[in-house]
Amino acid sequence: MAFTGTATLTYISDRVCAITGLSLAASASGTISLSGGTGEVKLPAQYNWSPYGTPFGQVTLDESVQISFSSTSAATTPSIRVVAAPGGNPDTALWTLTNNSGAAVSGAMTIWVENKG
Repeated sequence: MAFTGTATLTYISDRVCAITGLSLAASASGTISLSGGTGEVKLPAQYNWSPYGTPFGQVTLDESVQISFSSTSAATTPSIRVVAAPGGNPDTALWTLTNNSGAAVSGAMTIWVENKG
């Protein structure tokens, strides 16, 4: 299963995007990717983030991008798990949100995607 609803993406800054209009059915998973990826929700092209180097080594997208969310409805928000695809190449970067509840719908959410790099 996947996200339900229609995603509305709001540009907050070059490092932050808000996604509204989505929920997750019980036990469902939904995916988010960069514009060239395979996610159900694709971030706009201006969020063309890529791994970068530091004096301490390479920082991948799965290390620098943080996904958080909050409920925007009266429904109780069950436990939601976020898993990043390893490596975080811009074309394969994929974040999966899973509703851990086998019985409860997540309700409407605001999903925040932020590049901390």
